Amino acid sequence: MNTLVTLVLAGTTLTLVFYIIYSNMSEMVAFRKQVKRALYETQARLSGNVSDDELLQKFSERFTLTPGEIVSKSSQAAHHFISLLNDLSKEKFGAIYLNANNAVLHSEVLFEGSLTTSAIYPRELIKRALELNAATIIIGHNHPSGSVYPSREDLKVTQIIRQACMTMEIKFHDHIIVGNSSWFSFQNAMML
Repeated sequence: MNTLVTLVLAGTTLTLVFYIIYSNMSEMVAFRKQVKRALYETQARLSGNVSDDELLQKFSERFTLTPGEIVSKSSQAAHHFISLLNDLSKEKFGAIYLNANNAVLHSEVLFEGSLTTSAIYPRELIKRALELNAATIIIGHNHPSGSVYPSREDLKVTQIIRQACMTMEIKFHDHIIVGNSSWFSFQNAMML
């Protein structure tokens, strides 16, 4: 099932679109509750009670993964990257580092680029994973254009990182691409 959420902020349209594949009814119900809260906050904003910054802060608080939180679905990582990489003026590349039980150890933006490219250094990603004693990583980057379809460069970098992870015995769970209206998972597309 796909869900679309659009928040309109007084004079400014902030579109947050989530395409989520629900694996069970409880996940769908939980997400609907979050959407209702977000819509309530939007109504409050339109009536002048909540600023744009407060609304973005609430969104980040709700969808940013915290240390110790278990990641079991691509949608969790996608929401996190939407929150973490929300600046659509330049391309950013981030990582979520997990322990052997898929609990979040740390998350960060590793590289920032220009409007259309970001230099990605697999060596730095692996070095950081080793520093954090991570057993697993999930990577993500944004496309400021809004398109989430992987480019040839995205495919190439994904394979290089996958190989580097295999060499260092680090599990590579997923590569998520986020845009202003959706997200793409290499894992869900069976491209890993």
